[in-house]
Amino acid sequence: MTKDGDITCVFGCVSLGASVDQQTGRLSVFDILEEVHSAQVPTQIPLLVISLLLERRNPEDSNLRFQLFHIPPSGGENLIGAGDLNFPARKSKMKAIFRFNHLPLADFGRHSIRVEWKNIDTQDESSWQGGFEVLAIRVQGGATTNSPGSSELN
Repeated sequence: MTKDGDITCVFGCVSLGASVDQQTGRLSVFDILEEVHSAQVPTQIPLLVISLLLERRNPEDSNLRFQLFHIPPSGGENLIGAGDLNFPARKSKMKAIFRFNHLPLADFGRHSIRVEWKNIDTQDESSWQGGFEVLAIRVQGGATTNSPGSSELN
């Protein structure tokens, strides 16, 4: 989900890893996070990565202020990161990758991640939101089963 502004998100995801190739500039995303299976809460995600591909509508240098929020199923929102990035005028697209260690998960259910950015120069604002589901798993005889496309936390 994006809100229209002078800088919009054309791709975004929550994953367990990502990298940008230094020679080609291509973004690779690893282990896109759709579901987290856990025998209990609270638990945590050891490494959470948010990857965005931003595109500009105007060819001017832009200074962006980012805020990142975790929104648990129980409501409210927690600021998990903030910072500034420069989007150079010579580029029409920019990749932004945010890494977080040990994101706590206190509830089962849908967890959302919202990234908001504000162009400091024009005061224009935009956002992207993604998320994942935290599901309870049954432990039977010390073994757990996991479906493809999900991560298991113990």
